[in-house]
Amino acid sequence: MMRMETKMPAIHKHPVLARLRRAEQGQDLIEYALLAAMISLVIWALVPYTGYLDSLSHIWNRVHCVLIVYGGG
Repeated sequence: MMRMETKMPAIHKHPVLARLRRAEQGQDLIEYALLAAMISLVIWALVPYTGYLDSLSHIWNRVHCVLIVYGGG
């Protein structure tokens, strides 16, 4: 039985590109970063509808005032 070999494009024969294609070392970090970004976007999109926006704004205003008074600024 004759085995047919598929020709790989020249770009896949380059050693650096071939190594990057096989590398899975940073894959978990990227997946966790994408998951954190997605969760952050969902929370950011839903906060205005929860009624917490006014209380968050009030908290940040109080923090700002405290920093101005006690921070010298």
